[in-house]
Amino acid sequence: MEAVAAAVAVVGTLLGVLLQHRFQRQAVIEAGKVARLEKLRQERLLACAEYAGALAKYRRGQIDRWYARYQRDGSSVPEHDHEVRRQRDIAQQALFRLQLLSDSEEIVRQAESLFVSMNGFKPASSRHEVEAVRDSTHARIREFVRAAGRDLDPARPVRAHADQRGRSTR
Repeated sequence: MEAVAAAVAVVGTLLGVLLQHRFQRQAVIEAGKVARLEKLRQERLLACAEYAGALAKYRRGQIDRWYARYQRDGSSVPEHDHEVRRQRDIAQQALFRLQLLSDSEEIVRQAESLFVSMNGFKPASSRHEVEAVRDSTHARIREFVRAAGRDLDPARPVRAHADQRGRSTR
């Protein structure tokens, strides 16, 4: 009888150890998933912030270039042209990063549309038109930042990229 009780105790102990190991392993795997998703959320947040900052600099360069041309009766100012091209390249690189990281089609669509809207400065023929584009692009950058903030709210679950059918690809 004592041998049976001892065997049951040993089997119970082994079973307890195995179950504890399984649950701890699952907890470690889940903690790793949560950490990876939070890191992805942080990277997405940084990509959106960098893009908005790059657009603001690109916008400022466009405005400066327009006023420099206005003061020179419409003639080109090479240093401003160069700076605007440089800022445009930086903004486009930030857009590419955002496109790679974002899982929100709406945020990507808004970011791409915002980039295109920056072309509105060049054809402006009056100070009034430049100011209208300036105000419009400023408002659109602010709306993009608000939309990205809502999309990346820490209280909202972070999603990995999903394919067209909504299944996770990660």
